[in-house]
Amino acid sequence: MREEGYPLCRRFGFDDPARREARLRLVDLAPGDAEHLERLRREVLEPRADEIVARFHDHLSEDPSYAGVMARGGDPRRLQAAHRHYLCGFGQGYEGLDYFESRLRMGVVHAHYGVPAGVYLGACAALAGLVRRAAEEALPADARARALCAFTRLLLLDASLVMEAYVQAEVAELAELVAVERERARTDGLTGVRSRAAALESLEEALSRMALERVPASVVMVDLDGFKAVNDTWGHPAGDAVLREAAQRIRAAVRDFDVVGRYGGEEFLVVLAGTPLDVARRIAERIRARIEESPFAVGDGRIELTTSAGVAEAAPGEGPAEVIARADRALYEAKRAGRNRVRVDLG
Repeated sequence: MREEGYPLCRRFGFDDPARREARLRLVDLAPGDAEHLERLRREVLEPRADEIVARFHDHLSEDPSYAGVMARGGDPRRLQAAHRHYLCGFGQGYEGLDYFESRLRMGVVHAHYGVPAGVYLGACAALAGLVRRAAEEALPADARARALCAFTRLLLLDASLVMEAYVQAEVAELAELVAVERERARTDGLTGVRSRAAALESLEEALSRMALERVPASVVMVDLDGFKAVNDTWGHPAGDAVLREAAQRIRAAVRDFDVVGRYGGEEFLVVLAGTPLDVARRIAERIRARIEESPFAVGDGRIELTTSAGVAEAAPGEGPAEVIARADRALYEAKRAGRNRVRVDLG
């Protein structure tokens, strides 16, 4: 098999012969063990494979986790066939890439099917006990001792490789869950745009870039005019639907790299990194026009809404709270001037 046929060995570094040799030394496997493993396989494992596997699965069936794995798509017959194949080929070529790759793949498979690590390790102990009893009946004492020592060492090698892949699979799954939860925390649950905290984080990043690269940064505060009447007249479910639609219209009016966040209630914060005041004002006008251009559908009715917006460009050394306060001041100037308009704070 060519090198590209060993993706797991490459991932874990076992494509390096020195790394494989170090793992063999760790479990105290030596070249002479191959001879003892061959006798164990020839005189015990191969002729008694069916018996050992049947008893092994009797042990497994007593654990509720095994039933859970079967319920998630495991096939008992295929699993028993795989265990029989494992016993009949036990230890063959254990120094090579094929063997290491197969053991690492087994760890990935166990993790995929949700086999608890404790169940796997318990199964290894159960299998070792069954092999020991079979060897006691088939081998003389001196040969049995050497064969079972070699068997235990190789079983430790197998377990170490399976668990190495298993743990990495669990860590990767955990990292994915953490990423999902982090993204969920960064997203406003109602509107689907960024949460207030995430929008403020983006503003901090824009201000840091401004300081380092000497590029502008602006914000737009957007507020839906007369939104309280929507809740009062149509009810909160209708108000929620309007907020969701408004958020999507705002998102459609800005550029792909701009950040839209729900600041609170019916107010939205738009972070415009690398954007001077004149461009920010044009973007705010696009938002205003997009909100006004068509009524919002609510059930069988239609609601006409407008929005007011305040724009501010960050001054050198200004923090998020200061630039937002200036944009908010411009927003309320737009409200006082009659709503459905954009006002700019010049600092």
